[in-house]
Amino acid sequence: PERAKSYGYDHLFEVSGKSLMLNNYCDYADYLNQLGLLERMEQYVIDSGTNSDYPAHNFDPALPSPLPEEHYIDHVIGRKAREYLELHDERSPFYMLVSFCSPHRPYDAPQRYLDMFPEEQKDYYALQEGETLTPEEKRALDRQIRNYKAMITLIDDEVGLLLELLERKGLLEDTLVVFTSDHGDMQGDHYRLQKAFPWKQCTTVPLAARMPGGAAGRLISSPVELTDVAATLLDYAGLDPTKALSKDWPAYNDVIPCRSLLPILRGEVEQIRPYSFSETDYTEEQDWQSLKAVHAAGGDIPLRAERLQPERTTMWQMLQTGRYKYIKYLKYAQPGQYHEELYDLLDDPEELRDVAGLPHHQELLRWFREQLLFVLDRYGMPAQKAWTPTESWDPRQLRRAQSRQPAPPVLEGRP
Repeated sequence: PERAKSYGYDHLFEVSGKSLMLNNYCDYADYLNQLGLLERMEQYVIDSGTNSDYPAHNFDPALPSPLPEEHYIDHVIGRKAREYLELHDERSPFYMLVSFCSPHRPYDAPQRYLDMFPEEQKDYYALQEGETLTPEEKRALDRQIRNYKAMITLIDDEVGLLLELLERKGLLEDTLVVFTSDHGDMQGDHYRLQKAFPWKQCTTVPLAARMPGGAAGRLISSPVELTDVAATLLDYAGLDPTKALSKDWPAYNDVIPCRSLLPILRGEVEQIRPYSFSETDYTEEQDWQSLKAVHAAGGDIPLRAERLQPERTTMWQMLQTGRYKYIKYLKYAQPGQYHEELYDLLDDPEELRDVAGLPHHQELLRWFREQLLFVLDRYGMPAQKAWTPTESWDPRQLRRAQSRQPAPPVLEGRP
């Protein structure tokens, strides 16, 4: 927390996440620990199992939260945010980051929110040719999707309470509000689970903004990037986004390719960039060749050979315009032997038909390759690729020693 405050925050309530609490003793973990609820939540996370990238290896039972609803992670985050906001002097400018953890696995919505949604079967999955879901896989996905809807509804309620508080304090008409997410969830489409894939279910995330005096009630479909959110906030605060975000060291990452959304929010333009760039170097990718070997030897791993598409890895770079999506997969052994795909989003909005091999798209492919090279040459590799803090020791042991609380047993199969 003290390190995070060095970035300029006056108040901080650190939440590492549901599963990540097993390795990071954050403020929320301490909150549960003081209530005697931490080990109950940890055991729930352990019992939820591990999910891979494919529905054939999907073990989360999507059971209701084991916690009293008032102590559920996103209720606590929302409540802490409102407590800080209540103390804020209305005469002073402020910046607040409220980062909810859901809808993230484990799928653990409180029972009251689950009761808002009937148990139903999803009637359509975006599956490419040769991909099928078994009845067992569909039942697991149906349980998780119900939980997903419930978690989103809970966040809707919390966001509504924050907006009501801003309005009551007379701040709503003087505050830029931005709502977005870091990634989506495949939920069985393309026979995939969770994140780190280039399909729209993962890479097209919600982005809504309310700016005082801005052009309201518009739906814009032009490409934007998450870096544009940071640029927008800095621009609104009167700072130059590129200058504020750039660093002198390391030299290869001294420019952040961000663009402010304020011209769109003011109604001056409909588009600020010709395409969006996304990439991932997802280090949690399953070693599917090893799993296949275990399965062939009689191991209890439900894996079917037709699911294996080694050319489609979770290391990729992607460009998307208003109409086309270009994907380059990065795990290739020989120069020039990379796998690439192209989708016409107008004719194929579910991104199921790769048209990269069609003769009349070869010029378009060359254009995308040139644009990708331009992005990489101009902005370089990211300097920071770690996505969460990790420690070589378990800070829970120290905190529990200080509070004289017993440590949980070491369990086999802990994620």
